[in-house]
Amino acid sequence: HDAPDFFISLRREIARLPGEVESSPAWAAWLAEPDMHVTKYTTCAAATCPYSTTDNLPAAGQPPRAPEPVVMTELEAGARYASVMEALAGWTGPGRVDDWQCPGCRRFGGTTVTRCRKLPPVLVIWLKRFREEAGAAGRRIDAPVHRLEDDLDFTAHLDASADAARGGPTTTANGTRYRTRAIVCHHGASLKDGHYTCWVRAPGRDGAGSWTEYDDAQVRPGQHELPPPRVHAGAYLLAY
Repeated sequence: HDAPDFFISLRREIARLPGEVESSPAWAAWLAEPDMHVTKYTTCAAATCPYSTTDNLPAAGQPPRAPEPVVMTELEAGARYASVMEALAGWTGPGRVDDWQCPGCRRFGGTTVTRCRKLPPVLVIWLKRFREEAGAAGRRIDAPVHRLEDDLDFTAHLDASADAARGGPTTTANGTRYRTRAIVCHHGASLKDGHYTCWVRAPGRDGAGSWTEYDDAQVRPGQHELPPPRVHAGAYLLAY
């Protein structure tokens, strides 16, 4: 679960390559403006208490704080997710926070949601398929995530409250819709003995494109559909 730190370091190294001409406008834009800014709202679970807290929302005129380099969402063992947006419910919420103490009524328990103030040109999502356990390498979660090739739309998760408070728009300059471009799959029982493959989507005239699998030195011919269930149960990192 140190993947975000590794990913940030890798991105910085790529950005410093000397003498290279970046052929992808989307990648160049991501290197220049890679982060997304979110706000977390927590509301007291007691029906009679109207108290709520806001985390990571800067004051008016202040720069944004603590951007999200990637989106990491928890997968539950035994679950089946109809789409990536359904799997992202573990990140967007609403979710229970039993250890949160309400500053108003002092009771424990609340509900938290995450809202996006700014979306990046390129979005990276991590599906957390490993649950750390004491004295173990981590339990593998094989929960399948279907419709990986579908677009994502974050319109419902924009932080309209923060924008309204500042008199600003409730949209983001980069748009709210994302298209899947690459999927990294993990194969194996644990992170220590796993193997990684990658599916890359090439643009097509019909808008669908084709998927090419990269497995070490082996590159398989492109196909129009991702082969389930190997990809659905192995999808680990998604780039949009």
